[in-house]
Amino acid sequence: MGYPGKRSTPPAGLLQALLLCAFMAWPVNAAQAQQQQPVCGPRASVLAALAEQFNEKPVARGVTATGMLFEVFASEGGATFTVLLTTPNGRSCLATSGEAWEFIFARPEERES
Repeated sequence: MGYPGKRSTPPAGLLQALLLCAFMAWPVNAAQAQQQQPVCGPRASVLAALAEQFNEKPVARGVTATGMLFEVFASEGGATFTVLLTTPNGRSCLATSGEAWEFIFARPEERES
C-alpha cells in the first residue's frame, strides 16, 4: 500500500530534524521504556482524536526505511504537537507529543532561490 503524495526525496534537512526529534524523545533507560505502553489504534480513529481533542493537523511526513509512515501533527500556532508512526496495514501509534512546535526549515515555496 502506498501513501498519497509520497516523494522520491525528502526536503533537505527535514528527515534529519525529524529523526533528531524522535531520538531525543526516546526513553532514557529500559525500565522507563517498559513502563510506557504505546498508544495505538486504527489510523482513522487516531487522526480523528488528534483533530477533535487537540485541533492538530499534519505538518510533516515521510516514509521510514522500514516502510512506516512518520508524521508530525501540530495545532494552529504550534501550541501542541504529536509524532505518529503508521504501519502499512493502517495501525497508528503515538511516538511522542509535546508543546511549542516550531518550523525551523522554510517550506519549499518559502525558500529563496
